[in-house]
Amino acid sequence: HGKDFGLQLWQKILSQILLVVLDEVVQHRAGAAGDEAEKPEDTSAAGTLMMHHSRNTAEKQWDETLVLGMEGLARILARHCETVGLAEYSPAAQQLCLVVFHAFSS
Repeated sequence: HGKDFGLQLWQKILSQILLVVLDEVVQHRAGAAGDEAEKPEDTSAAGTLMMHHSRNTAEKQWDETLVLGMEGLARILARHCETVGLAEYSPAAQQLCLVVFHAFSS
């Protein structure tokens, strides 16, 4: 349905929602450095719930959330850039690059 959105709505979606959410994920990721992830309560009948070692810290979980968010934003930009015009996405693409840079340089 994105092709039905006007330029102003796309600008609001990108600058006031999507990039803000990604920035919040980056901030949470930075604040979670070194924290152990909370283990979910056991709801299995077997009585033991295991967490995979690759997701055993809050920072790793925020990393995965950031990756999924960036993939989603990239997919939106790729799918709808022709609808609005490539030039209109330039600031959003630049902001995405900054988010990625800051996320992985911290």
